[in-house]
Amino acid sequence: MKAIAIAALFALAASVAGAAPAAAPSPIFASATAEVNQSGFLYTTFKEVNLTGTSVRYLFQADVTATYSCLLNGYASRKASPPTEDVKQEALQNTVEMTVPNNGKLGGGIALVPIPTDGQEAACTSSGGTYHLVKVSYSQIHLWDTSNNIEADFTSGACASGACTMFLPGK
Repeated sequence: MKAIAIAALFALAASVAGAAPAAAPSPIFASATAEVNQSGFLYTTFKEVNLTGTSVRYLFQADVTATYSCLLNGYASRKASPPTEDVKQEALQNTVEMTVPNNGKLGGGIALVPIPTDGQEAACTSSGGTYHLVKVSYSQIHLWDTSNNIEADFTSGACASGACTMFLPGK
C-alpha cells in the first residue's frame, strides 16, 4: 500500500514537473474609438494589452469624402471662382510604430487628415476668399496592429459603426 502511494506521488510530481508553462495571453485591443474633431480630422484613440516584443506597428485607414468651399466674408460665394464647392474623395492611411512598455500595455492616438484638391485653394484665395473644409464623411474605418495581425473593434465614439459625417462651421 505504501509502495502504491509513493508511486502515485512520484507520478504526480513528474506530471507537474513536466507540464508546459502556460502560454502568455494574446495581444488584444482593450478599447478603441474613432471620432472626427472640429478641424475635420479623423482621430482614433486606443489601448492594447498583452503585448510582447519591443515595438508594434499600427495602420489606421479610412475612405474620405471631403467638401471644401470658397468663403468670401465668411459665406459661400456664388461669384467665387472656382465654384463654391469642391468635393474630393480619397483613401487615407497613417502608419505609426510605437515602443512597447515593460508592462505590455500600450495606448495612443493616430489621426487622418484630408488634403484639399490641388490648385483649388490658391484659386480661391487669389479671388479674395478663404478655402475651408465644410463637410467630411469617413467610411471603411479600420485600425490594425500589423505586428500581431489583429484589428481593433471600434466600441464607442461618433464613428463606432465604421462610418461618420461632420459638418464644419466656416472659420
